Amino acid sequence: MTALLGLGVACTPQVTPSPAVTTSKPGIQIVSPDGPIAFGEEIRIIAEIRDADKPLADQEVTFDVVEGEGSYPGGFETDTTDETGVATSLGLQAKAPGTITVRIATASQSTEVDIEITDAGE
Repeated sequence: MTALLGLGVACTPQVTPSPAVTTSKPGIQIVSPDGPIAFGEEIRIIAEIRDADKPLADQEVTFDVVEGEGSYPGGFETDTTDETGVATSLGLQAKAPGTITVRIATASQSTEVDIEITDAGE
């Protein structure tokens, strides 16, 4: 919106979004974990799947280890996104502290995420 001042100079107001307003990007966004996980604790990976400005419901999501000292029983895990586009993995097992790289994929997109596993005493 442009306002005209009495001197004929145009002034465009600066709009700052409210901190309460959040925007989501298309693609695969990692909701959790948001930090390192102690060795021996449950590893929960929560991913949000989006296309443009909306969550993708009923999408099959595959989680599999591509690098590191971790594995899924059966080699991988799948989940189906809910109405908010969220899929969850609970079966990842760490074999030792370190970094485990997990590929998260749908039929149309994929990403890799590094999961840091620390010594239980750290």
